[in-house]
Amino acid sequence: MNYDFLKQFLYFAEQYEQELKDSKSFEDFAYWLNQKVNTLPTYLSQGDAVFDKMLPNSELNISKLFLEASIARLLSFVYRYAKIYIKKALEDTELATTDEFGYLAALSEVESMTKIELIAKNIHEKTTGMEIIKRLLKANLIAQVKDINDKRSTRISITKKGEQVFFGLFAKMTMAADLITADLNEVEKWQFFQLLNKLECFHSPVFLNEKHLSLEELYKKIKKN
Repeated sequence: MNYDFLKQFLYFAEQYEQELKDSKSFEDFAYWLNQKVNTLPTYLSQGDAVFDKMLPNSELNISKLFLEASIARLLSFVYRYAKIYIKKALEDTELATTDEFGYLAALSEVESMTKIELIAKNIHEKTTGMEIIKRLLKANLIAQVKDINDKRSTRISITKKGEQVFFGLFAKMTMAADLITADLNEVEKWQFFQLLNKLECFHSPVFLNEKHLSLEELYKKIKKN
């Protein structure tokens, strides 16, 4: 019997159950496996066991480190490309940054929210978020009032002018977003979305509850789990 094949099959079966817990049909598994194998490099698609066979321990560690560092580097590059496209979309408007657009987007979905809620929703440190809020207030794109339930807190809402600017940018921002993922087909876009969403779900509680920890403390806690 080809035990290497069986190990690979069991590896994928385990991954499938972890990712799609509610789906147990063979047809769903076959579709998932086809997408997984066709979109991952060969040396990754077969699991860590393949790394172990191909490389000595020292080379294995270097290879995994290179992979993780490359992912971080490429993500930063894509972020910079996105900023360039979005900056072009914001030309000739009262918005200067992606962050300002993001704050208006968050406020367009609700009647109001506190400054702290708005800053946390956009994954910013307090000082950075306050500067963005100041700029939007100065441009009369948002307004602030004292929270009737907590006099120490201030609630922020989008103004009519802010709504006009925000919704007026939809067409150009859609073009910018389309450019960012332009070379991906629809299936790849959904896969990319799922991966990014998985990372967001992981990092969000860390940012909200444990960002006070040092890098070493965070690393130990996360890798332990």
